[in-house]
Amino acid sequence: MTGPTFSPDGQWMWDGNAWIPAPPQANVLPQASLNQTQISTVANNAGVPVNQLSNTAPYFDQNRDGILQNTELQQAAAAIAQPPTMPVPMQSPQPLVMQQPMVQQPMMQQPILHQKNESFVVPWIGVGMIFMGLLLPFVSFLFIEFTGFEMITGVSEWFGDVEGANSDGGDSSSGDDTTADDIDDIDVKGIMLFIAALLFGFSPFFYIISAVISIIVLLKKKSPNYMGQIHLTYAGLFFLCAIISSSDSLMSFFDFIGIGFYLASFAGVLLIIRN
Repeated sequence: MTGPTFSPDGQWMWDGNAWIPAPPQANVLPQASLNQTQISTVANNAGVPVNQLSNTAPYFDQNRDGILQNTELQQAAAAIAQPPTMPVPMQSPQPLVMQQPMVQQPMMQQPILHQKNESFVVPWIGVGMIFMGLLLPFVSFLFIEFTGFEMITGVSEWFGDVEGANSDGGDSSSGDDTTADDIDDIDVKGIMLFIAALLFGFSPFFYIISAVISIIVLLKKKSPNYMGQIHLTYAGLFFLCAIISSSDSLMSFFDFIGIGFYLASFAGVLLIIRN
């Protein structure tokens, strides 16, 4: 019949972390007082034999209340699962009252096991996919291709030209001849097409900002979950507008979109994963 691990002189007992004074026989619980269902559950969770835990547990009634609490059963299971790793103390054991604080040791260790530093491998892969997408074609039609970074350069130069033209004193007093009838002529597809074009044109800027913010968050050992949600919302809004504007049309936005845009867009899914 197996039980706790005692020192050769019988004065010390191993509790899974250290040698503690062996309890007197009067403090050892009878088998009849044990809850076998509880013992079976703790043994299965700890990966130790049920019979061995049943024989060891009676020695771990640390608070001497005649009832084995779950923490005491876990201490007994730890004593079985973790063999002695240090020599038996040479001095005589202290009085039994001094062993009380040692019961709290396994409880102190439990939160530490859950405080593993998270590496967020999957979000880092998502950030890499965004930059990889920006290096691939965002626009791909016949033999014309523009990468995401080339779009950033092109859009920036276009804005510079527009700003320069406005600063040259162009006549802006042409009058506002737009009437309510003109506004009514603008259909839903036209509005969706304009929004889709706007979102697509600024997508390289947004995606690179999304990647940079995610890197900053990841370097702080936090998850870029919220950035990933915003990233996917931006991409989802574009796809929704592009689908609506392309219905019943011979050509659609999707005829011009390159693999780089898809890769950078769906990389937001990886930013959400907390791993």
